[in-house]
Amino acid sequence: KREGSRERLTSSVALSVSVGLRCRNRGCQHFREREEALLALSLPVQTEEAGQERAKEREREREREAKNEREGRAAGEREGRAAREMEAELAEERVGVQTLLERYFSGTAVEVTCDKCGCKRADQSTRLRALPSYLVLHLKRFTSDYKRGLTEKLRTRVEITREVDLGAWVSSRG
Repeated sequence: KREGSRERLTSSVALSVSVGLRCRNRGCQHFREREEALLALSLPVQTEEAGQERAKEREREREREAKNEREGRAAGEREGRAAREMEAELAEERVGVQTLLERYFSGTAVEVTCDKCGCKRADQSTRLRALPSYLVLHLKRFTSDYKRGLTEKLRTRVEITREVDLGAWVSSRG
């Protein structure tokens, strides 16, 4: 009985996605596709651009701290002010689930070798092969700073709606 329940649950949330790669060489445009089975869509809460901007802001903050130390200001005062500013900034960040889905399904440039012409650049796209009975979303709320060896929780508020529109990303091919 348990096996049947597990299989029914898995089949009701299982996603079949199609991942396509199109060569960026205008003369080639070779396209290849593979199918993947997923139990959830993993949606990054933070875009790469926002992560880069946050890293730049941390670097600017470290530079300000170094300057303040040279000028003899109290470390505790600086840390408290920086923490308050960061919390205020993070409390204002919001993103909707629909926006996260749009980011997930938007094409992205990748480095991969084309089977046909040998070009090293391609555009990757992801499409749903069919809609599941239930959609499971995994919100990736942590980011890593590999240079400093730190992991940071993203405090961006994700606005959850009762319904999302997935129609634009369902593959027309079965």
